[in-house]
Amino acid sequence: MQRIFVKVGSLFVVTNRRVVLKTGIIRRRVAELVLPKCEGIQATESVTGRLLGYGTLVVTTGGATNCYYFVCKPFDFKRATNMQIG
Repeated sequence: MQRIFVKVGSLFVVTNRRVVLKTGIIRRRVAELVLPKCEGIQATESVTGRLLGYGTLVVTTGGATNCYYFVCKPFDFKRATNMQIG
């Protein structure tokens, strides 16, 4: 049940200037990362995640590490972010 709420209440967007990561329905968590500050993005998928199309993103910026779970198509998100970084 928790996975459904995370999925429904999440928004992950890559623009030409920043990465916006929003999670939660009742308690909202928003992170806006400036693209030049992104040091690394790691995407992982479990076997179940590969079958159902979700995974985990780990974003590192300036010594801070943020984990985002149950992200739809995490490798596509990572690829899009890396294309914007250069």
